[in-house]
Amino acid sequence: MNNNMIEIHVNNVWSRIRNLKDVKIIDKLDKLTSFYVEGYQYTKAFKSGWYSDGQWRHWDGKKHLLNSNMVFPTGLLNKIEDKLNKLKIKYKVVDKRPKIKYGKEKDLHFTPRHYQDEAADVAYNKGSGLIRIGTGGGKTLLMAQIAAKFDVPTMIYVVGKDLLYQTHQAVSAALNEEIGIIGDGQCTIKKINICSVWTAITSFNLKMKISLDDEDWKPEVKTAGIEKERIRKAIQDCQLAMFDEAHYLACDTIQSIYKASKKCQHIFGLSGTDWRDDGADLLMESVCGPRIYSLTSSELIDKGFLVQPKISMVNMPRMGQLPRQWPTVYSQYITNNVIRNEAIINSSTQLYEMGRRTLILVRHIKHGNILNKELSKKFNTYFVNGDVDGKTRQKVKDDFEDGKLDCLIASSVFDIGIDIPCLDGLILAGGGKSTVRCLQRVGRVIRNFPGKKDAFVYDPIDNARYVKEHSLIRANMYLGEPNFKVKLPKSFNIDSPEMKKIRAKLKKAGKIAK
Repeated sequence: MNNNMIEIHVNNVWSRIRNLKDVKIIDKLDKLTSFYVEGYQYTKAFKSGWYSDGQWRHWDGKKHLLNSNMVFPTGLLNKIEDKLNKLKIKYKVVDKRPKIKYGKEKDLHFTPRHYQDEAADVAYNKGSGLIRIGTGGGKTLLMAQIAAKFDVPTMIYVVGKDLLYQTHQAVSAALNEEIGIIGDGQCTIKKINICSVWTAITSFNLKMKISLDDEDWKPEVKTAGIEKERIRKAIQDCQLAMFDEAHYLACDTIQSIYKASKKCQHIFGLSGTDWRDDGADLLMESVCGPRIYSLTSSELIDKGFLVQPKISMVNMPRMGQLPRQWPTVYSQYITNNVIRNEAIINSSTQLYEMGRRTLILVRHIKHGNILNKELSKKFNTYFVNGDVDGKTRQKVKDDFEDGKLDCLIASSVFDIGIDIPCLDGLILAGGGKSTVRCLQRVGRVIRNFPGKKDAFVYDPIDNARYVKEHSLIRANMYLGEPNFKVKLPKSFNIDSPEMKKIRAKLKKAGKIAK
């Protein structure tokens, strides 16, 4: 063997390039595996640097995933290989991952849609990767299908208390067997497990550091308690891991779960929105590898698996003399804005009179209380927030589906993954600039349901500092989906310089079609 041959030694979590001496090639690989951290230009480390070992040092503003020892996350192996192949550099891959003993593929107790079969086959053949399926497209059953194909010790990670129970119930039924559940104070460990990422994190005694774009959101956590050791072992021993809502994989603390899973050879991230608003998409790929399957919400609407949303964006009055501080602007223009709140109340009433089953999403509890106080005078409402326990939430969900409640108001606890197919009305009362959350929220109401033909979405166009740009971002996201029907005010100019600038940024980031 040529001792000077470049080798890539591959393990489950980390891989290492050996015998690469060419500085120019190393620089190209470093550029490929690094990205600018959001807000880097405002940091002291970037602007002025720091004094160390007798000299001034400066940060280049990037997070580098290929370190000085030529070690990188295994999820970037395909990216590294593609680059070396393009550069016509000869190399050898030395796979040091232990062999896995796979079981017999399990029977499914549901009939998969054709695209779920396609995605599951691609997942099995590729071994790892990111899977994008539009919200409402059946990702939970797809995860059950992937688990059935591999039949190895499995962890399916979810990000919310409601999702924990919802996913456990769905996967248990899909496989017709007892599935483990880890989270919300429960710890039943089986071959296939549904696990709260927050419980997994506390089992390693790690502090939670979460980046969720523009949202004020806190995970719902019950500590792992005396079961920490058993939970850690289950995480360390799993050979297949699937992360629902894959964009969370960029969070440092959630990445720690992946780094602890040293026996895990197959890792998948699933989401309807597999990107990050902060530009940290590469961190998602570093865990799972590249995107291996994609089916957007518009494509699912085209195929008849989702209903079309009819989105009405309505201008809100300007408010002058607002302060420059973001919290105060939000409080005055959105939470406590009497005119804006009245418009939301009127729209909610109209949807109720049309027979729509409506969800109103807010960002702050105070805002939810204001709207709930007024709307409860007109019809049966309930405000779901982080203070409402899981048992009560399930009852509220059941009451809503049974018609005992006419309208739900919810903070972020119902923002991610909650499955209420009968919803066909949505009011985005809290605004927001997150492109990920924008499409997820619409996804709450476009799931198929008997007799449901479409879904109505009401979204205010805010006209004040900060929040106007957020509205334009949402407008561009809607317009970027071919099968979303969007109604804008006559005075709204889709080709304004502001809209063009935002659209160019979204296209460059791959968040809307080019």
